[in-house]
Amino acid sequence: MRTLLFLILLFLNHFLHSQVTIYGSVKNEKGEFLSGANVYEINQEKGAPSNENGHYFLELKKEDLKLRISYIGYHTKVIEIPKSKLTQDYKLDFILEAKTEEITGVEVTASPVKKVISEDNLNILDFEFLGDSLLLIQESTDLGYFIEIKSEFASNGLRQKLSFRPKSLELDCFGNIQIRGKDSVYQMAFQDQYFYLVDQFSKTDYDKLIAPCLTQNNTYYVFKENGEHGKSIQYTLFPKDTAKEPEKLEIVDLDGWKVAAQYYIEIIALYNASVSYGDNVIYGGIWDGDVKKLNESPKLNQMIVFYDKILSQPLYSPIFNFHDALILFDHTNNRIRYLNSKNEIPITYHESRKWVDLILFDKNNQIFVTFFKNKGLYTAHSINTQTGKLENGIILEENAYPENLKIKNGFIYYLHRDPNDFYKNRLLKQKVISN
Repeated sequence: MRTLLFLILLFLNHFLHSQVTIYGSVKNEKGEFLSGANVYEINQEKGAPSNENGHYFLELKKEDLKLRISYIGYHTKVIEIPKSKLTQDYKLDFILEAKTEEITGVEVTASPVKKVISEDNLNILDFEFLGDSLLLIQESTDLGYFIEIKSEFASNGLRQKLSFRPKSLELDCFGNIQIRGKDSVYQMAFQDQYFYLVDQFSKTDYDKLIAPCLTQNNTYYVFKENGEHGKSIQYTLFPKDTAKEPEKLEIVDLDGWKVAAQYYIEIIALYNASVSYGDNVIYGGIWDGDVKKLNESPKLNQMIVFYDKILSQPLYSPIFNFHDALILFDHTNNRIRYLNSKNEIPITYHESRKWVDLILFDKNNQIFVTFFKNKGLYTAHSINTQTGKLENGIILEENAYPENLKIKNGFIYYLHRDPNDFYKNRLLKQKVISN
């Protein structure tokens, strides 16, 4: 027994001395803590994010370390620490240097704001383009929820009352307009001056079968599927010639996936330790994998929010039909790709901390526009797809935090809270492209 106890103590002593805890903070040059920075040990392939207070904690094997610290909008640092300098608890703080903003030197001007639709007692929930007219879903105290087709700046249009609460309008890759409700999605049909709700899908079926189709050209339908922890995208190109096999394209942020996966496992472990076996939804077989349903304590809630809002945010690398060729804005790998050729253009605009992960395509002008945000104000810039650089842009200067941004004929359309009635949206537009 004494021999066994001695061996156990010897093993524990060896194990403890073969491990090291690296901890500290990540700040910028102004001394501000950076939440969600990635601290990653390259050789052991193990990482941890900085928490909402900018602090990180990482347990590693006690050997020569090579740490990489990265954060969007900042220069990545790589630091090597020899084993001989490591103590069991090793404090290491990082200060990251901000990258030069891509929009520096790009001229930003203003353009007149036009009030497209703003009526008393009406709140615009969403809008879509329908030929030369606008399709709107709205609510009012008198009419409830209704859909309306009207021309810009017109006082009246064709209205139809809805028996359910609409959430949004969606244009699918087949050219159909859908109205999304709470549990169902309704397809619209148009004939002469009338419109109808012709098909009803369950939200589950729509999100599984129709919503993943992003675009099409003469050769392919393009479907998208987000991967585990939001850190990969798989595009499937289904040929319209059914005799041909589908093609697959995958984009992966491997480092981001490893950090998010590790944090996810820690949430599961803490949940299992926090609840009894009988109350455990994982052991009970009724859990669907949504970590937000494991909120059993303040600590768990804090970790779940951090995972959901920061670590598992989906990659944004959209595909568009551009002159009947498929063009991919691969922000994960810093390039624009033309999928029908080997042509690749490097990009850096997305590394700005002020960049908004949104690209709009003006089909009439064949121009791509992206956005930057500074204290709630947006600037819109066109992207030169031959160079990957930004062109001069405009500022949506009168209206902070615009919503539902869309583009047509050189104008950005967006919803904005009425300054005289915070509960009412009005529809505005500004010119961003000179024809």
